[in-house]
Amino acid sequence: MGTIKQGILGGFSGRVGSVVGGSWNGRNTMRALATSHNDAQTEAQLMQRSKFSKAIAFVKPLTAYVRVSLKPYAYDLDLAAFNVATRLCMTEAITGEYPDYTVDPSLMRVAVGTLSLPLNTAVSVADKVASFVWSDNSGSEDAVETDIVLPLVYNVSKGSAVFALSSYTRVDASAELVLPDAWDGDSVVAYVSVINEDGSTASPSEYLGEFTVA
Repeated sequence: MGTIKQGILGGFSGRVGSVVGGSWNGRNTMRALATSHNDAQTEAQLMQRSKFSKAIAFVKPLTAYVRVSLKPYAYDLDLAAFNVATRLCMTEAITGEYPDYTVDPSLMRVAVGTLSLPLNTAVSVADKVASFVWSDNSGSEDAVETDIVLPLVYNVSKGSAVFALSSYTRVDASAELVLPDAWDGDSVVAYVSVINEDGSTASPSEYLGEFTVA
């Protein structure tokens, strides 16, 4: 029970409901009781945390890329691009059963939008260079010459990615990414997406397959 020390308008000491009164440095104080935290560690909670951990680990090396490729979509959702990418990974790309979840790169969307992708995009890896080629479809539907093509190669096992964010346009019809020497013999995956010149519109991403660096 709380005790009023200086009349009804004065301070009090002790507990009244969920409020505790007291004094500090000659001043009357009140604070709310700390709420207890019941972390039940239910299976559903553990499953969700495991998915979240897997998604964060997968998306982190792609942070700079998705800030560009997912910017328009994230803006519409009023979320950070990284958070959108994490959500996409959790809801669409995680496979398997708890506790053995894995991320399937082929299911991951690293860009979302309606802008037209280039046609006939393909990639090959040789001499530690990833060579992307595509057919320029400028003038078709909403595709224009100044659209920026965003090639991406991701070494999932090493948690590292190589990409270009401003070097290539739709009319270039090709792009090259130099891969680190340390990736020799590693398996990597490749994606491509497109944004318009002012970054306000993006394409969906296209998964281009898995390759061995040689």
